[in-house]
Amino acid sequence: MAHEELHLNLRNLTLEDYDQLKNLMDTVYDDIGGAWPKPTIEALINQFQDGQICIEDSGE
Repeated sequence: MAHEELHLNLRNLTLEDYDQLKNLMDTVYDDIGGAWPKPTIEALINQFQDGQICIEDSGE
């Protein structure tokens, strides 16, 4: 795949990402309760933003 075809972006997680993060966590971690609650994610972002990263694929 050519570099121009890649649409990945590494960035810090924001609270606006929660809905997509929740959907992903509910799918991946269904057997252990799914996504963490929004206040937990918000606390992680507020306390250690540099440690909360995500990779966007074509803007998602």
